[in-house]
Amino acid sequence: MFGTNPRFYEILDQFNLLRSNTEKILKHGWLGFTVLFSDELNKMLLPELKKSSQVYSGLLSAMAKGIQDANEIASHAGVSSTSLANYLPFLTNDLELVSKEIPVTERPNSKLSRYIIKDPFILFWYRYVQKNLALLEMGQTERVIRLIADDLPNLEGKVLEMVFREKILAQPPMEFDVAGTVFKSRAGIEIDFLIASQKENRIHAYEIKRGKVNRDAELNRLIGKAARLTFKSIKLHNPQITGEVLNLDDM
Repeated sequence: MFGTNPRFYEILDQFNLLRSNTEKILKHGWLGFTVLFSDELNKMLLPELKKSSQVYSGLLSAMAKGIQDANEIASHAGVSSTSLANYLPFLTNDLELVSKEIPVTERPNSKLSRYIIKDPFILFWYRYVQKNLALLEMGQTERVIRLIADDLPNLEGKVLEMVFREKILAQPPMEFDVAGTVFKSRAGIEIDFLIASQKENRIHAYEIKRGKVNRDAELNRLIGKAARLTFKSIKLHNPQITGEVLNLDDM
């Protein structure tokens, strides 16, 4: 919910909220300090975004909803797809709030791409708070909490993937040439994360789950999907395929 800003966790600690349940953190933390977090958001985004704040807000709002295709993001934000080049580089390169991802199997210049918000704080704000500000101003806090709680598992899954990526890249199981996700595969294959080595002729794939699963069954499915991949980013020939199924217990 709070991303990577240490100050937010100092505030939670100050009010004895760090070990509280989700509802209490939402009510007394996130929504209780909405004005404070709103100020923090403005500090992060303004004055850089001031002149086009509505456009940037629309772009981030679209991404927070899970819209990842550039044309669909533009449509949601009410701008032409051709004008995105005026805005997206600022979010990706200058502020580093958004990342442009290309499937790990594709070459770097591939047109297959998606845009995702990198910081969970920004993601949470635009997914839940910004669109419910009117309800919060009318004192409908309990209703907003219910709306957030119903959808929060979906967001937790996305953030869990972010955290595991950092852990994997910090201590990878092998030297690799490419790392990333598989999406928009021509064969309809999606894989949460993988690394691959041309020298070792090996793929190591990851399936990331929130809850407990049958790891053996999931691993077999994961390896089966990885075996069907075609790589353009590196040269592999009948590679060795290994993998891991990770969940919260592995944190």
